[in-house]
Amino acid sequence: MKHLISLAYLLTSNLVLATSYDGVIPSTGVGEKIQKGTVALNDIPAMIFGLIDLLTKLAGSLAVIMLIIGGFQLMVAGATEAKEGAKKTVTYAIVGIIVTFSAWIIVNVIMVQLTE
Repeated sequence: MKHLISLAYLLTSNLVLATSYDGVIPSTGVGEKIQKGTVALNDIPAMIFGLIDLLTKLAGSLAVIMLIIGGFQLMVAGATEAKEGAKKTVTYAIVGIIVTFSAWIIVNVIMVQLTE
């Protein structure tokens, strides 16, 4: 199990490191406005969008990690009870990926409509 966790960490560490944290404070000058304390009302949607974008990336990364863990559990499971648990883990991970991707699409469509 220790090797399984190490392998999952090595395989997914690039996904987590590739997640951009710049999205929390957009590069449209909002960071400077926050430091100066001059944030306007029209800057708030961009900050919310950046935060939601970060959270969806983290949720997607977590779902991929769970998919990998569930796949390994399925491969090493010997008993039928262990296989059922692994199948549920894989199923829930796939549902998590679908929900996360759908939420990301919905947020992007709404943000495009709000910023036009």
